Order: sequence, then structure tokens, then C-alpha cells
Amino acid sequence: SARGIRALLQRELGADAAKLLQTLGEPLRATPLFQWHRASLADGTQVSVKILRPEFDRQRQRDADLLDQLTSVYLLAQDGAPADLSAALVEFRAYLDRRIDLAAEVAALERMAAVAEELRTFVVPTTFPRLCSARVVTTAAFPDSRLLSTVAPEADARQDEGDRAGTRQFNGIDLGRRLTLSWLQQALLGPVYPEGPFDEEVLVLRDGRLALTGGLFGRLEKSRQRDLLRYLTAVAKDEPNRACDLLLDQCGEAGSATPRARMRRLFRQAEPFRTAGWSRHYAGQRLADTLFVHWRLARKNGYRIEAPMEAFTRGLFAVEQQGRRIAPERDGLRQGLNDVRIIAGAVRMREYFGPTQLQENLHQLVDTASLALRRAADATRAETAAAKHDSDRYRQPPQAKNRRNLPFVAAGLLLVLAAGAIVAERLPAAGSDAAQSGPLGALFYSLVALLLFWYVERKDHG
Repeated sequence: SARGIRALLQRELGADAAKLLQTLGEPLRATPLFQWHRASLADGTQVSVKILRPEFDRQRQRDADLLDQLTSVYLLAQDGAPADLSAALVEFRAYLDRRIDLAAEVAALERMAAVAEELRTFVVPTTFPRLCSARVVTTAAFPDSRLLSTVAPEADARQDEGDRAGTRQFNGIDLGRRLTLSWLQQALLGPVYPEGPFDEEVLVLRDGRLALTGGLFGRLEKSRQRDLLRYLTAVAKDEPNRACDLLLDQCGEAGSATPRARMRRLFRQAEPFRTAGWSRHYAGQRLADTLFVHWRLARKNGYRIEAPMEAFTRGLFAVEQQGRRIAPERDGLRQGLNDVRIIAGAVRMREYFGPTQLQENLHQLVDTASLALRRAADATRAETAAAKHDSDRYRQPPQAKNRRNLPFVAAGLLLVLAAGAIVAERLPAAGSDAAQSGPLGALFYSLVALLLFWYVERKDHG
């Protein structure tokens, strides 16, 4: 009621509520959580006021007791396993808390507006922080716009006569592709992305652009964005083994998970729901259907989809639902992914060669090249030294070994000299007993010397 809305604005905005109260119109549309009004500021700016319904707190408190009673109900899933309602209720409460947090919604819209022109995706309205709170969001209005959910499906790809006058009227096919492309850009390249719902918060402007006025927002880390783009690309290129590994790397294992070798076989055997025969042009095989089968296989085989990934899947299927409704004969998700892959490559090139990063990247490139050259030079010197050492070792082994055998050579020479001295001393006394024992000693020393020389020769050549 108008009375309840006025009380809410006074309580949430204080003195600033006077800017809206005098021109606040009747509700444009309403849902169980929110309702939207048109108003104008003092300078004539047309604004849209989104309000969390005042009776929400009372209704939520009354329903909380009913939700708790559901945990005692024993239900079975379709596969016969018991359904864990307590975990589902916890997730539902967390989702509802995020859905009604309009302060976080305003912050996300401001972050999206900062990169909207750069990414050229959704048009994001200007927010008025002084006229916003945890229950009220005031943004610039888009006149002559319509909700995306009111766009009728169109299979005709022709454009009307308005294009000749400069006013582009996009048909359903173009809207479906643009919706998925815009969402994938924000999810895989932007700071935040909309999880939905897209039937309440997305407007189609007069020139065919899409305006995002609010909703639930998520955020993905750069590493996860890169991995998700690789996974989606593998699915689109029909690479089930690679898609299986990339998906399971982003999942946690709950209990006894199926080994990856078997999961790869399941992914190769998985086929989505088909509405047509086999075709080389993916007739009846939509990309979202394949993703659904993959994620269901992961859940049933002991892999847990983590929270960031789960939010991504929620937004992806919300986009796919609208795109399929608008253009049922086209796979807008597959077409949008092909465009995003090209855009992602251009973004990486721009980040590397951009004016702010080029100097730093060049310095890093020079440092890396210098380090590589130094390592190559060190390796060359080491190889040269090793080759020289090996060459010297193989060229002069006898000399080195002779130096090691010098004691044996010296002992042999001493024995030869001793034998010669004995023979020379005993020659004058020939014919006596002493003369007979002298040659025997000399012969003994000579034999020992020959054995020493033979041992040295064997060591040198053996």
C-alpha cells in the first residue's frame, strides 16, 4: 500500500525520502519479495525505486517454523536415496539472505558499471547511494524499455524497416545470442556476474541493448574463470576426457568418489537429451544439455560441486532458459561461447601489450632473456670444461697412472741396483761357497724387480 511504502521510505532514507515521496507512482510490477515504482528527482531525473516488501519480515518469521518441520519428513529421491532436506533448507536460507541484501546489490551494480563500457555487455543504470539502503535501491530509469521476459519468441532473422532509420530492432535470435554473450563475458572476464533471475531484472532497450537493473550477483576468481573457460571449450569441442579432468579439478570429493578413469569412460558414453537425429551440426544437442549431464554424473559419483561453481551453474541455466525461450531453434550458449573465446584472447593480448603493462612486461622479458642467456653460457662453459677434462683423461691415462705407480717403479729399480751390486761384489771370489750364494741372491732380486715392473705395466694398460 502507499501508506506502507511511505513509512518504509521514511524509516530507511530519512530526510532524503522527501525527494521520492512527492513523485512516487503506482507499482510498475511486483513479486513476492519486491515491487518497483517510478519516481523523479528534483532535477527531473527519472528513477526506478526497488523496495523490499514491508511484510516480508513478518511472513518470513511465520514460514520459518513450517520450514523447520520439513526436516522431520522422510523423502526419497528419484534414484531411491534419502533426500537431505536439512542441507537443502540451509542452502535455501543462505540464498534468500543473499537475494534480499539490496546493499550488496548496489555494490555489485557499481562494480559492473565500472567495466560495462570496457566489456560492452549489459547496460548498467546509475545508482544514487544516498537514496539506497538495505531495503531500497534507487537507480536511473530506462524509458521505452520492456522486460526480457515479455519478448515473444521469434524465429525470423530479418530486421524491420526501423534499421533504415537508425533504430535497430533486434529479433529473438539476436537477443538470445546477445544475452548469453553478455552473461559469459561478465562471468568469465568481469569482476562480478549476475546469477539471475533474468525475468525480473533484465530490460530490452529501444536500440536492442540489454540493461541489467539488479538481481543476485556472484564472483569468480581469475584462476577459476580461466579453468571454466577451458572446461566449456572442451565440452563444445567434444573432448570428453579433457572436460572430465577440468570439471573434477574444480569439485571436491564427498566420501568414496568414483576413480577418474571410470569417470572418463562415463563422460565418453554420456549423451544429452536429443530432439532430433544425429547431426554433424549439433542438431538436438544443446551445449547446456551436455553440461547438465556432466554435472549430474559428477554429483552421482561422489563429487561435490563447490559453492562458486554452483552459483555459476545457477546463472548459466537461468540464461539458457531465457535464450531457449526467445530463440528455441538456436543454441545461443554455444554461439556466445565461441564469441567469448575470441574476446578472451583479445583481452589477454591487450593486458600483455597494454600501456600500463607493456613496460613492466618488457622489463620482465629482458630479465628472463638475460637469465636464460646467463644459464646458457654457464652450461656451455660447464660442457666445455667437462669435455676438456674427459679429453685430458683419455689422452694421458698412462702418465697419470705412472705417477700413481711411482713407488712400485722405484722399488723395482732399487732391487735391480741391489742385484747388480751383489753380482759385482762376488765376481772376484768365484769358486768359493760365498761366490755360489751371491748369484742366487742377485737372481732372486732380479726376479722380484721383474714382477714389480710387470705389475706396473698391467695396471697401466688394464
